[in-house]
Amino acid sequence: MLEQQFLELRRQVIAKEFSRMNDMQLEAVTTTEGPLLVLAGAGSGKTTVLVNRIANIIKYGKAYQSDDLCREVTEADVQFVKDYLDGKLEELPFDVQDLLSVYPAKPWQILAITFTNKAANELKDRLGAFLGDEALDIWAGTFHSICSRILRRYGDRLGYSNHFTIYDTDDSKRVMKECQRLLNIDDKIMPHKEILSAIGHAKERLLTPAISYGAIIIFLILLGVLLVFLTCRRSIRKASKPLIQLAESAQEIATGKFDTSLPTIRHKDEIRLLRDSFDYMQSSLARYV
Repeated sequence: MLEQQFLELRRQVIAKEFSRMNDMQLEAVTTTEGPLLVLAGAGSGKTTVLVNRIANIIKYGKAYQSDDLCREVTEADVQFVKDYLDGKLEELPFDVQDLLSVYPAKPWQILAITFTNKAANELKDRLGAFLGDEALDIWAGTFHSICSRILRRYGDRLGYSNHFTIYDTDDSKRVMKECQRLLNIDDKIMPHKEILSAIGHAKERLLTPAISYGAIIIFLILLGVLLVFLTCRRSIRKASKPLIQLAESAQEIATGKFDTSLPTIRHKDEIRLLRDSFDYMQSSLARYV
């Protein structure tokens, strides 16, 4: 009886902590286990829900929907929580605070991803205002920044150095033109855009550089430039080798269509390591209804 009374009071404490949320927002904030999709219109508070959900996971863990208690509840514990809810106490004793959380996550066990730098900065600022220094350890950022951070830390497991340069579209074009110049390939006959596009198609099909020659053949046939292919197929075969050597020697990884290495099922141990590093993965994806 005493435990059930305390569990109900614990839910009230958590609801009070997030009293600015409406009923549906509070449900999202306190749902901590399993996948969760929030559908909402522009300006309706999706980022607010995300920030408060992260705060709840770090401070209270699974407590709102859990019946677990780390020790036996006493009448004094119940009275402390009642006084706190009534405003008679500004802060609960530490031993009572322990009863309010169930398996709270560490900040570095949370991955929060968004699309744009603006949204990522807003997310970080709000987390910092809500959680203080703890927010610094949360993996929060854009898809590109998070992937770059992962490669900086674990890139050696995929054969990369930790010191690499990320190429944008213009960089990729520049290097491809340099490869064409070294191989005496006329850009008018075989445009660099078509070569980069062929590499992109090969990547999408998880084709490695060893078989990318075949992918380029298919791409050219689909474009209906069989005559160009027959004239230049020897150059295509030769082009793949210096392209890969340039990328490997400089340890450069492209963000667009230029990188020639792809993680595959051979790296399942590394993928599992990253997956197990985070207990909670969240993405701020704008949904408009």
